[in-house]
Amino acid sequence: MLIRLIIMEKGLIMMAKELIQLLGQRPAMTGSGIYLQALYNAASQAGYKQAIIAAALAGSPYQDLDGIARDDFYPVIFNSKKLPFDPFGMSDNMPYPSSQYKDMSDDQKEKFLDGYFSRLEEVLGRFDDPIILTHHLWLLSAGVSEKFQDLKVMGICHGTGIRQLMQNPGFAVEVKEGLSYIDQVFALNDVQKKMITEHYSIRPENIKVTGLGYNSQYFSLPTEQEILEKKGKEKPELIYVGKLSHSKGVLSLIRAFEMVDGTNLKVTFIGSGQGAEAQEIKAKANKLKHEVEFTGQIGQAEVAERMRLADLLCLPSFYEGFALVILEALASGLRVVSSDLPGVRDKIPGYIKEAGTINFVELPELKDVDKPVESDLPGYEEGLADAIREQLGKIKKLDFLRCLKYKEAVQSLNWKSVFEMIEAEF
Repeated sequence: MLIRLIIMEKGLIMMAKELIQLLGQRPAMTGSGIYLQALYNAASQAGYKQAIIAAALAGSPYQDLDGIARDDFYPVIFNSKKLPFDPFGMSDNMPYPSSQYKDMSDDQKEKFLDGYFSRLEEVLGRFDDPIILTHHLWLLSAGVSEKFQDLKVMGICHGTGIRQLMQNPGFAVEVKEGLSYIDQVFALNDVQKKMITEHYSIRPENIKVTGLGYNSQYFSLPTEQEILEKKGKEKPELIYVGKLSHSKGVLSLIRAFEMVDGTNLKVTFIGSGQGAEAQEIKAKANKLKHEVEFTGQIGQAEVAERMRLADLLCLPSFYEGFALVILEALASGLRVVSSDLPGVRDKIPGYIKEAGTINFVELPELKDVDKPVESDLPGYEEGLADAIREQLGKIKKLDFLRCLKYKEAVQSLNWKSVFEMIEAEF
């Protein structure tokens, strides 16, 4: 393969800036898709030639391109003649129709990998010497790392690959063998780095902790006028952003809302779900004494606008690789109540924690990675309710939004610094 070199004025030599990202899911419907798009935007600003290879559906392959140029998107089309099944989801309940890896047949696996390999080979014909970034330490990343050993392949761990490995041990040998060829892995936090070394044949020196960042193109602190409007609101707005599923703790959040006194609240659920779980969540939420709204799946720009006008983000999830929505909420000036997810607390700047704008609630005991022990749920839900009450008691105290140190702490969490850490390994 040809390597294109750029000769700099002072005689320095560097490889061309080319980046290809691969994702086994749709690129705009999950946290990993948001991560992919954030890297795409940061790389675009840094002058990279790029390509995105991700899942799409027959008949509407370009519906997820809010932040991706159409010419840079190379869809792997599911529910098609070559791949006659739904895309496979890294979670059991996805915000769109999906297949589960535990049900994947050998024929489906072959077609799935061939679909991505053929797309990657097509794209490579248009690049000289790209970096390959593949999302999730799972089947696709393992296959790409092993098949394309002559390329620089780097993987991004979102946490759900580890979950899949634990829940589907039948893939373990294949995944671990394939990922032994990967050049570099990026972890979201130190806890995740430790788990990667325990579950995969990847050396610690090949794992770099980068954290996550919010997209400053969309998310920003409220203006002075918006701060004044927040102070004058009669009805505080509490929001949840994510999938409508049991593993995200949404039923526990609804039960916590039931414990919060008063009817002068609005509760907004941003996101979508599938099947019986989503239906059950909507039915129970609509019985709350508070005003309730379900927005369905909406774009990042609208999420950001709604966050800036809301007051409190509630994240009751039992398992996350890293809760990006917390950073987006802080960047939008919200107060936050979140389950105490491993590795998240340590990545929040000290000044934000000292300001008292975020509460962490101890998780219940878990089984099967993201399923709570039923007997622990009442205590967890009471903890959520207590934290919500505490933040509601301070909801009109907004001086932190005018504090320079607070603003600087929030700005340190944006994607620019994360991309620079990743790019340093290129």
